[in-house]
Amino acid sequence: MVEIGKRIQECRRARGLSQDELAELALLNRVTVAKYESGKVEPGVRAMLRIAAALEMSVGELLNSEELPASAPSDSQDEERTLLATFRHLNSIGRKKVRDYVADLAGNPAYLEDEKEKAI
Repeated sequence: MVEIGKRIQECRRARGLSQDELAELALLNRVTVAKYESGKVEPGVRAMLRIAAALEMSVGELLNSEELPASAPSDSQDEERTLLATFRHLNSIGRKKVRDYVADLAGNPAYLEDEKEKAI
């Protein structure tokens, strides 16, 4: 049986995240993350879901000690992670404004990436 604390630490490090960064992305306290990793406290279901999402993996992948996570994320993945973490801190009104603004931007071709640029 995998020791979940060690697995969380292994996956966090493989993603190039500090405990502070994982805690922020998972909406947890850094001390809580440290307790999970040290094995002093076992995370509950909600915490496992948050940690897995922050690490961009399923809970099953997080529990599978034979499958190592992908290497550290790219700059664009870091940017997306930061945006998502910021979004999660907004209240429902702020989240609605973000969704509306993104929909407006996505509907304007001037703000869309050119498919040729993506291939480069």
